[in-house]
Amino acid sequence: MICPLLAYANMHRAMVELAEVFGLQVVWFGDDVAEIRWNGGVAVAQTDQPEALHGSHVGQGWTYVRVSDPDAHYSATFDRGGHVLNEPHSDPSGAQRGYSARDREGNIWTFGSHQFGR
Repeated sequence: MICPLLAYANMHRAMVELAEVFGLQVVWFGDDVAEIRWNGGVAVAQTDQPEALHGSHVGQGWTYVRVSDPDAHYSATFDRGGHVLNEPHSDPSGAQRGYSARDREGNIWTFGSHQFGR
């Protein structure tokens, strides 16, 4: 299993945004660690620990989330005030459609229809 790790300066505000704006499930494990879940996939979020982890990692993550309808997900995220970076678009081959957004601490989240590993 590969599990992305995202670091946040303000875990509470970031997790509220991921749940309320992007519609992701957040499961807390103490005050400074949480799992971000979607459709069987998981990323781990933790409070930034620059002293222990060779410097700050805030805003350096990029996570891909497969959604069944990128256009509907975009509309919901936009309506809830998400910081979207572009409108949904298809790649030149038409095999993938999606859009990207930034969370409040600068991490990029791409929501798209690509089926990895197939």
